[in-house]
Amino acid sequence: MDILWPLLLIVGLFFLQTNLYAARLFGGISPDLAIVAAIYVGLVWGKGKGIILGFSIGLIQDILSTELLGPQAFSKSIIALVMGNLQRHILHLPVSAQGLILTLATLFDGLCFLFISKTLLPYSLPLDIFFPTFFYQWTVNLLFGIPLLAGILRIDQRWKQREDKVSRGVHSHGALPYHK
Repeated sequence: MDILWPLLLIVGLFFLQTNLYAARLFGGISPDLAIVAAIYVGLVWGKGKGIILGFSIGLIQDILSTELLGPQAFSKSIIALVMGNLQRHILHLPVSAQGLILTLATLFDGLCFLFISKTLLPYSLPLDIFFPTFFYQWTVNLLFGIPLLAGILRIDQRWKQREDKVSRGVHSHGALPYHK
């Protein structure tokens, strides 16, 4: 049961990522929901499970979106690892701090992609196109990512509270179940 919620979340985010045509704002750029997922798994699942789930999220993103396997898997696993290491300090921060976290994650993700594509591909995005595109990606990530991350963390908190009540045998109205 512990893996059901993150699995549903990841599948849901990839469904939105590949089908969110309404969110393609600046020049066809959509929010990078995999960054949100990597931040979430690091914060909630810690560095051990987070790095594995972050790598999986990035690998799926690489398979679906680029011809080069690895840049997204690398960056998402590192993002999840860092979030897992800092989870005690970050989890209860206000939304403005989540914006800073999303900004740093987007910057790291973009720079990883730029570095890996420049070193491994014979052709890559020129810098005069990369930086404006990166700015648009950052803007879209903030517009969609902050409310999405806040909502996901709230749903996760309620899911865990519900599981705690069920494991303790408390019904929704607070009464203990009748046992013979």
